[in-house]
Amino acid sequence: MLPLIILTGPTGSGKSETALALARKLDTEIISADSLQVYRFFDIGTAKPSLSVREEIPHHLIDILDPDEEFNAFNFKTRALKIIRELIDRDKIPILVGGTGLYLKVLTEDYDCAEGASPEIREKIRQDICEQGVEKVYLELQRVDPEYAAKISETDSLRIERALGVYLDTGKRFSEFHDVDSPDSGRFPIHTFIIERERSELYSQIDQRVDKMIEQGLANEVKNILDRGYSPELKPCKSIGYAQMVQYHLGNLTLDRATYEIKRETRHFAKRQLTWFRKMKNTQPLSTNLKDTPESLRDKLLSLLPKVTACFLAIFLSFAQTGFADNKDQHFTKAKNLFLKKEWGKAKNSLLALQNQFPDSIEAKRARFLLALIHQEQQKPEETIKLLEPLSKNYGEIGDYIQFHLTQALAQTGKYQKARDNALEFLKLNPRTLLYPQVQLILAEAQIQLGEKETGLKTLEDTILTITKDFGYQKFRDFLPEMIFKLADIQEKSEKLTEAYLNFRQLHIKYPNHERTPEAEISLKRLSALEKVKEVPLTMREHTDRIKGMLGNVRYKEVIQEIGEIQKASNLVPGRFYFFLAQAHRGLRDRKNANEALKLFLKLYPHHAKAQNAKLNIGRNLWNLGQPMAGIKYFKKVTQEAPSSELAVKAQFFLGKVYEERKNFPEALKNYKTALEKYPKEYFAQWAGWRLGWIHYLDGKFEKAFDRFQEAALRFPESSFIEYNLYWSAKSAEKLDKKDVALELYTRVIQLYPYTFHGIRSKERVRALGVDPDTLVQNKKPVSTEKVSAQLNRPLNTKEKFHHVRANELAKIGLMQEARNEIGELQKTIQKNLAGVLWLSHLYHQAQGYAESLRLLHLYKDFTTKPKEKNLSENFWKHFFPLAYEEAVLAYAKSREVDPFFVNGIIRQESLFDSRALSPAGARGLMQIMPATGKKLYPKTKLKKPFDTDALFDPELNIRLGVKYVSQLNKRFGKNGMHILISYNAGPHVLKKWLKRFGHLSDQDVFIESIPYPETRRYVKHVLRNLGIYKALYSPS
Repeated sequence: MLPLIILTGPTGSGKSETALALARKLDTEIISADSLQVYRFFDIGTAKPSLSVREEIPHHLIDILDPDEEFNAFNFKTRALKIIRELIDRDKIPILVGGTGLYLKVLTEDYDCAEGASPEIREKIRQDICEQGVEKVYLELQRVDPEYAAKISETDSLRIERALGVYLDTGKRFSEFHDVDSPDSGRFPIHTFIIERERSELYSQIDQRVDKMIEQGLANEVKNILDRGYSPELKPCKSIGYAQMVQYHLGNLTLDRATYEIKRETRHFAKRQLTWFRKMKNTQPLSTNLKDTPESLRDKLLSLLPKVTACFLAIFLSFAQTGFADNKDQHFTKAKNLFLKKEWGKAKNSLLALQNQFPDSIEAKRARFLLALIHQEQQKPEETIKLLEPLSKNYGEIGDYIQFHLTQALAQTGKYQKARDNALEFLKLNPRTLLYPQVQLILAEAQIQLGEKETGLKTLEDTILTITKDFGYQKFRDFLPEMIFKLADIQEKSEKLTEAYLNFRQLHIKYPNHERTPEAEISLKRLSALEKVKEVPLTMREHTDRIKGMLGNVRYKEVIQEIGEIQKASNLVPGRFYFFLAQAHRGLRDRKNANEALKLFLKLYPHHAKAQNAKLNIGRNLWNLGQPMAGIKYFKKVTQEAPSSELAVKAQFFLGKVYEERKNFPEALKNYKTALEKYPKEYFAQWAGWRLGWIHYLDGKFEKAFDRFQEAALRFPESSFIEYNLYWSAKSAEKLDKKDVALELYTRVIQLYPYTFHGIRSKERVRALGVDPDTLVQNKKPVSTEKVSAQLNRPLNTKEKFHHVRANELAKIGLMQEARNEIGELQKTIQKNLAGVLWLSHLYHQAQGYAESLRLLHLYKDFTTKPKEKNLSENFWKHFFPLAYEEAVLAYAKSREVDPFFVNGIIRQESLFDSRALSPAGARGLMQIMPATGKKLYPKTKLKKPFDTDALFDPELNIRLGVKYVSQLNKRFGKNGMHILISYNAGPHVLKKWLKRFGHLSDQDVFIESIPYPETRRYVKHVLRNLGIYKALYSPS
């Protein structure tokens, strides 16, 4: 059994340095038991380990709180126990070091670990005790927590206040905290060591330590804390060292006097610490002398361990490498994850250990490659070269990637001739590489640095032309902005000002969202001010290209401003600009101004080909602005003025919807019938066919509803609404007390459309009728247990093998985007039959390419057609509904008591598992979190980095924040999945409005179909469908 080693002692005794030496020896991590090191900004005065030390050896419970946050011994115990158990589970011997005696006491002597109640609640209990008497309040504690009440006196007001406060604040009995949080003494042994020094030696060390703190800038540190707005009355500001420096800054002490008082108070504190530690149970002294070093103290400590533990440790240390060998895949995965999180120091240590222990293994090659990339990130190209040069000879699986980074490192060290030669050789030997544009950029840079400026410019110009014109190179178009910027920059430096101007201008027009474009626009402005350069105004087509790009990147305010400037400069702008303007206003949820833009368009271009589009959009905006009757006028115009257009059926359908919402059912039925009869093949017409039955259902005319649904099902057996019509026929039959008919119809939906929302709901309705749906389904296929084959039905050709080998290896290394790029090349030639799409999907999953996989499978599913979807294999559906980012989803869902399948369902619908997803409204990442929501949730993560909007693209953080938000909604809406989803998609304020409007609807299906926002209605159905499918695939019981 791995032990917990506690190392304590008075301040200045050298415990931190000894713990560090011990952690290096045992290859483990350190937990701080210092009540001040938990606070950010309190560094010098707490002798906090440096960042470099913490990067080398992980330290826990340091820098976890802001100075104004509360933290007590019970908080410490809860967190420390969790970390201790996690370390032991990872075969690490936890080392706990610090001098806060109370922290050590609550941990080692089994004090309860409930968090304190809020001050407001405790004040209320104190008031009740004063007014009602302690005995009466004790009776209340007996009622809610009899187990704890039996352990204390009925007059013990402090314990009564604490226990009752915890219950009222958390809803959890105080005795439960004690049961859950008490350490299991059989779980791990505890060995506590106290470093003891001669009093004179200790005091001398304290004096030296204080002098060093003053030299390091303790006074400035305290000033910075106060300048941040933190009160000098905060608990950490009143600690030794900080309290005196606060008085110094207030002008009450000189620096010399403050220093003297710090030394004096620290000596007194050390004396009190020794008294406290000697009263602790089961401790061992660790005597020291002047010759002792951290390493010698470490060895003394190990020699003092009990024989059984010492023997165990000896075996553990002797055979640690054996265990390491047995789990080298696992250790490489851990190192890779550290690399991906950019924790370079920890990653480097893990990778070096792998490389040194197994120098000839594939893991060692992978480790060396990642180490080389770390050195490159840390601007150490010489170290990168040392690793990659030998690796280039024996790691052919990713040979071109090694050569690319080697060439890049050579250029970074100024070895341009060798970089140029490497680049030329690379391009000659790797015609299939996906690194073509990057290498061309390095080649051009090397040529220019070697004085071959014209050659370098030609390299860039030829590469840009090749990528632009040659179909086989169009996959590299994402690199064009970087290459154009590089070309323009060199042209400007070479006094080719007009050419530079035109290239910077091209970036401004075609790539408005690229990171290089703002810099290009500065250069553009500078060049256009020169006499030698003739400014070229943008044409309307060029404005169009630029604005389309900006709209695609949700830059709505800038689009509105830019179109305003175009209108000022031109008497009349093309009609499309008014649609751009309306789109931008609508993106900002400003439908009123969107309509103003469209009305101006109609005024200026009454006979334009898109005039009817404008009228339809104006009508929809008015409808959404709460002016449906005004919207009706525009819908009628479209049906009258363009009766044969595809817009007419939409307008006719919208007329029916408006009348339906206003409970004018006769007019609604009339318009739906018109849409159905005039445009029977159109999607909106067939939707109108379903709504004919729906209106009768709402009106309580279930016989008519049943007939309408059945009629639509028979007339359109392959429409998008076939399962709608069958399901609602069954619902109508239930209302008519025709249980057998309902069961028969539900069974048809389950059999024919099992992977649809109505297929899932049909199962639920059958169960509600007291029947097991599995007993109704004939010829039910057994659950497939076959594994997805990683093999294709044919051998790969030479080109495919090239990309396949790289895709596999890059995914194993953790370079997922590069792996997905390689799979994308394979996708171009692999036949898209079932075997082909599953093989590609499997590869994409290995590279976290879930979005690419889903798009591929979706195309195959749509080609299969809806009636045949039921015949697709379970393997297909598991790839179509993957457990992506499973570890993060399970961890955060479990901690927040949220159903992980519910989270999977949300992610699939929100982003198709695309971690870089960006919505038109600006929502980001897997769970599509709005920046404002993310910023609000972020502080609760206690992460040290400041919030950054782009951090929402990080999968783990996005899931963490998204699950936190779902958890909040869970608590707010009592785990009502439908209400949670409406709130998640449209906002809690919208749900509140709809509950007032539709709260009387007890039928879940009717409520969902009554949701006014089409997007939210679809969203709720799709996520509930996803949830049902996830449960059916992964938790069928």
